[in-house]
Amino acid sequence: MAQTVEDAVRGAFLRARERTALAHFLTTNAGGYDVYAVGSSADPDTAYTVTVDRAEHYRCTCPSETRPACWHRAAVYVRRANDRARAEHLARPAA
Repeated sequence: MAQTVEDAVRGAFLRARERTALAHFLTTNAGGYDVYAVGSSADPDTAYTVTVDRAEHYRCTCPSETRPACWHRAAVYVRRANDRARAEHLARPAA
């Protein structure tokens, strides 16, 4: 049976859930893109670059870039969501 886009995205997030430690923020480049390095799960000497533009579009340099989702992009999405949640929590006034 063919895999749906929803199944591909769900699978990418399931793989990313345990691998967010492999996603490292590098910099915000001159074009305003946030740049992350994400380690390969297959080869410890390989990493892929994930860029995120201001409109939250994710691009990855891995061979799966042509697919609807890859776990590298999902790992960066989860990392960014965790960072936002942490910042919001720290910004709350003490009760």
